[in-house]
Amino acid sequence: MSYLKLEIEKELQSQGYKYICGVDESGVGSFAGGFTVGALILDLAKPYINGIDDSKKLTKKKKRELEPLIKKSLIDYSVVYVSAKEINEAYRKAEGQTGSFRRLHLNAMRQAVLNLKVQPDYVIVDGTYKVPNITIPQKAIIRGDQKSASIAGASILARVLRERVMEELATKYEGYSHWNETYGYCSIQEIVALNKLGATPEHRICFIENTLNYKTGKIIKIDGKLKMKECPKTKCPCEYIKYAREYNLEVGCPNGKQNTRI
Repeated sequence: MSYLKLEIEKELQSQGYKYICGVDESGVGSFAGGFTVGALILDLAKPYINGIDDSKKLTKKKKRELEPLIKKSLIDYSVVYVSAKEINEAYRKAEGQTGSFRRLHLNAMRQAVLNLKVQPDYVIVDGTYKVPNITIPQKAIIRGDQKSASIAGASILARVLRERVMEELATKYEGYSHWNETYGYCSIQEIVALNKLGATPEHRICFIENTLNYKTGKIIKIDGKLKMKECPKTKCPCEYIKYAREYNLEVGCPNGKQNTRI
């Protein structure tokens, strides 16, 4: 771990803050499964942890190698898991308003901090949202998991726990074994499974029923099924055309070469 990874913590330490808490989440953008929020306080007196980084950049093997090392270098940590059931219940109670998900996310951030046995002096959060309803000084840092070892550590602990949950769920639902690799995020396998098998109790209603824009294209619900609204590629044929032929999905291509069921 380079010195840059502790630059923010060292600066706060020089201002008199002793217990600096990093906060980050995993799985907020997935189609299926819950999401996790991690909060941790690193012991800055202990040796650096080589290899700690934004969890999205790390291999599964590397994350799981780092997990016990991070836990040995902690003063305290907490990981909160919000299930798909909780997400769906909140969405129903809010009568379909997508803001219910953001409230769940923010409340989970707050709970992760409050669950710490050692109260932090300062909180640093990945992203643009601060932890709500706490009196502790804090700062939201865009791409914080690439700038702070504390935030990156929270990211790793949160992601490892969530991945283990999704691996267990992959064995529970027939046709969704790909969760062992995709962890419930939008993918070709997910689109195909949803069209063929329908949603499981682990799918998020608010994500499936609303139009989402992912790197894999836009997805909308039509007559109880999902269809590809547009292909993100600039040339034809592309992978979506191939999968559309195989699984009889609807695909619209941005250059107009394919815009009907094929």
